[in-house]
Amino acid sequence: CAEGEGGSWRSSAALQLDPSLFAAEGRRRFRRLGMEKPGTRSFSKSATRFELGPKAEAGPAAGVSLQACRARSKSGLNADSKHGNSLCCVWSTLPVATRYGLCTGRPPKRSCSGQTVNSDHRTQAIAMATSVHEELLRLTARLCRQVDKLKFADPVAVVYNPLKYARRSSEVYIERFAKHTPEGLLLGMNPGPFGMAQTGVPFGEVSLVRDWMGIQEAVKAPKVVHPKRPIDGFDCTRSEVSGARLWGWAKERYGEPQAFFKAFFVWNYCPLSFMEESGRNRTPDKLPAAERDELFRICDKALVDVVRCLEPKRLIGIGGFAEARARKAAGGALESMVDIGRVLHPSPASPLANRGWAEHAEADLKRLGIRLPARAGARKKSAKGSRQS
Repeated sequence: CAEGEGGSWRSSAALQLDPSLFAAEGRRRFRRLGMEKPGTRSFSKSATRFELGPKAEAGPAAGVSLQACRARSKSGLNADSKHGNSLCCVWSTLPVATRYGLCTGRPPKRSCSGQTVNSDHRTQAIAMATSVHEELLRLTARLCRQVDKLKFADPVAVVYNPLKYARRSSEVYIERFAKHTPEGLLLGMNPGPFGMAQTGVPFGEVSLVRDWMGIQEAVKAPKVVHPKRPIDGFDCTRSEVSGARLWGWAKERYGEPQAFFKAFFVWNYCPLSFMEESGRNRTPDKLPAAERDELFRICDKALVDVVRCLEPKRLIGIGGFAEARARKAAGGALESMVDIGRVLHPSPASPLANRGWAEHAEADLKRLGIRLPARAGARKKSAKGSRQS
């Protein structure tokens, strides 16, 4: 299935989808949605609908022939709901590997270790990476729109949504570093005033986002700015201690950002930053119950969808709040999808973190079964010594 001009998708020939892929992934999810009905099948990917022809033959083992594949505008998305013999699947509910299989007609083959072993490894890796980036960008945009509609009363005076005013930084972060099946998805709470609130990157200590990750995009000023918490973007001179500890450790341990992001991806549970009249930061768990419940409902759904998209081996809360939300999200649905754990939060409010956060965090990661590489400095010395000898 190739992408044509203008973003439309076309099929040059009928593609036979793998029957086991369709049965194991598609049918199970369709039944859960109460949508399994005979006849024409349609799949929706974001705002684009893909129409699939009828089954090649009857029987549970039959595949699905992709006889026609054409794009529709958003106005056409509801058309199929009027037909009783159609089948609609929300594209984002399928794992990335399944979406790849539905588009190409061949699901990824994996070894026991989970590594892709297809002969067209490079082509498939590019297709999978593109799918991950597109899906995560779509999920981020949806989350941004949903939380931007929420209203918060006293004691919250100002709310920042960096996914909106620092959108480009956030997009570059995802496009550059999001990978499929990372060893761990590290989950933070919400933006800090001198980190993500300034850069749009989780735990986004300015110097490390700019100099180590190579991200320095224009950051617009929010409509309402707290006088004691201005948004200076990459011109901010204040340090985000939590971010300096997290990304500083990543740089010291892994060296290059590509090496770190091959193993991990960092995501914040809530994208909003809350400030009181005094400028004091107010965390999401301290919001009134009604405001908190609606916010958590949206963030829970987003987290579940991000896990489905990235398919990490572990979901690791940075601190107790993030771990608790991961376990409670969608009624505990994530616990059946991924192993959940926790590492110490790098906050300067934590006495334990102030006595050596990196050492405690590495001990936590090792207890979760994650093997860490030798420190980047040690690897360079070893390589230099071997060349001299």
